[in-house]
Amino acid sequence: AGDMAQSRFEETKDSNKLGNDLYLRHDGTVSYFFKKKDLEDLMEDLGFDCIRSQIIHTVTENEKEKIRAERSFIQCVFRKAR
Repeated sequence: AGDMAQSRFEETKDSNKLGNDLYLRHDGTVSYFFKKKDLEDLMEDLGFDCIRSQIIHTVTENEKEKIRAERSFIQCVFRKAR
């Protein structure tokens, strides 16, 4: 897991893991952590062409609480196939 939120889900012993990369949050909402290739394949199956796809890595630091959060995001551009 390259994302702090996903790592926290995996480290929690009482994790509400619903499936592979699918987690239930404490507020009742659901989080799914896509893999880049899986997202590209899903969109292609739905009739879209992948124009650009990249993983963005960022770091957010909370100096007061001394927390360093490494986050990863998938940024894509898709176009409806012709």
